[in-house]
Amino acid sequence: MGTDIAGTPIGNFNEEEREEQMEVFDALRKYGEVIPNARLPNSRGKNLVLDALLRNKNEKYGVIYLNWKRKVGTNKIHQAERLVSETNLDGAIIVGPSFSTTAHELARQVNLRGFGRIMLLEKDVIKGLHRYDDNPSQAS
Repeated sequence: MGTDIAGTPIGNFNEEEREEQMEVFDALRKYGEVIPNARLPNSRGKNLVLDALLRNKNEKYGVIYLNWKRKVGTNKIHQAERLVSETNLDGAIIVGPSFSTTAHELARQVNLRGFGRIMLLEKDVIKGLHRYDDNPSQAS
């Protein structure tokens, strides 16, 4: 069994975690096609396994899904930056529980450089928006 770009063994989620991941991917589908466990060649000819690839007519983003209990730090911003620089992606979306202040600042700096876009999305916010989109009267 291989690992994904975040270093998580592929398929290493329990059923509840997998459902949560799929709910997030479903929410991202409003922005384009979502391809879970997408393989993408890097500049060295190695295939990377992304948690998902989000693509629409004009852009492609690698999705890094982190099922953590703690805040995501700058190491994952650096990882996303490398992912974008080594592939033909327009950017990366990191989905996590929350992000440190320094992670937000580093993502902002990377985005200002203009070599791809790094987006930080909190799982609960995405899931809440998705539930609201599905049924605005019953969203919590």
